[in-house]
Amino acid sequence: MVRKLVGVLAAAVFATTAVAGPPASLILNEGDFNTAVNNAGSVFEGLEDFESGVGTQPPGAPGPIAGPLADPLQPGVANLDATGFGFANGLSIPGLQVSSNVFGADPFDAAPGQGLILLGPNFLPGQTSNIVGAVAFADSTDLIFTNGDNTAVSLDIFTNTTPTGNVQVTVFDVDGNQILQDVASGVSTTGSFAGVVSDVAIGRINIADPAAPPGGGELVDNVALYAVPEPATLCLLAMGGMVLVRRRR
Repeated sequence: MVRKLVGVLAAAVFATTAVAGPPASLILNEGDFNTAVNNAGSVFEGLEDFESGVGTQPPGAPGPIAGPLADPLQPGVANLDATGFGFANGLSIPGLQVSSNVFGADPFDAAPGQGLILLGPNFLPGQTSNIVGAVAFADSTDLIFTNGDNTAVSLDIFTNTTPTGNVQVTVFDVDGNQILQDVASGVSTTGSFAGVVSDVAIGRINIADPAAPPGGGELVDNVALYAVPEPATLCLLAMGGMVLVRRRR
């Protein structure tokens, strides 16, 4: 078993050829996404579930809300609305920022940069956890990755369209070049899984509803980040495996 591990790690370190293909792909089946992540050698870096956010229950509202929250929502930085609700300590994982589309150049952004909203459980039919997205339906939601090494991202996407709607997913590399634009179909108020796997580091993912105004909203939950270890790290792992083989001898 140890020899097999060393062989796999060595192959990952010294492989020099790759099969050409699209730089990124959208995967809507969680099992297929996990397989693709494992095949790429990516490792889990962190999960943001937005459960540290707190909202208030306005009269007649179906669930607690907080917003508008300033762009961007980021790790370790308080982001509260005018009544003091939101994220007292910011996001819980490094390398992730969330904002309404402050770039203003993506499709279907009639009101870019309007800020974010936090919706508590039961605000949408069947919604069971905190979700975050652009406060204006005519806007879109950006996930920005600042570590510079994330080659796979998964998330749950929500829309207020019933029973289901389509959500456009646009992916950019760290230099701002578009590397993918695809549609997640059948997105519902209970959330739909979506994963992006890329050959290059992902800089930003834009979530937009292409429906006619006011759109269906673009809200997210359970954002998970993955990265492929640097070659130096793989070499250390391979060397550690070789040492283990010698000791067992």
